Amino acid sequence: MLHKNNQLLYERIIFDCDSTLSTIEGIDYLAEIAGKGSEVADLTSKAMNGEVKFEDVFAKRLDIIQPRKEQLQMVGQKYIETVIPDAHNTIDVLQKNEVEVYIISGGYTQAILPLAKFLGINEKNVFAVDLAFNEDGSYQGFDSSNPLT
Repeated sequence: MLHKNNQLLYERIIFDCDSTLSTIEGIDYLAEIAGKGSEVADLTSKAMNGEVKFEDVFAKRLDIIQPRKEQLQMVGQKYIETVIPDAHNTIDVLQKNEVEVYIISGGYTQAILPLAKFLGINEKNVFAVDLAFNEDGSYQGFDSSNPLT
């Protein structure tokens, strides 16, 4: 029920991307295709166990992976291939009932935008982490001031 007494119950709904709209964790898939899966998994495990700060792990995982621009496109395609059942329908119903739908994620903007487009979510409603790349597609860095990191 989106309305009660002709009042909209929710003006906006926010979804995460990884393991929410899609069944995968983008960082894990990115590490896997870069051949760095076990190294990144080990670092993630240390963060989950409190051995290292999550903020430090964010940068370290990217330093290990050294993602290429085209690999983020692969992650974006994988998000679409692994979208959860009924996500598209759920978002469509929300939007038809004038609910604004957002994706807010610590994942990477360049990988999430294709999923947002697939689901009909406006690009301006996607908040994630932009990665910077050199002209040759090699990894340059990310905005460490982004609160999602």
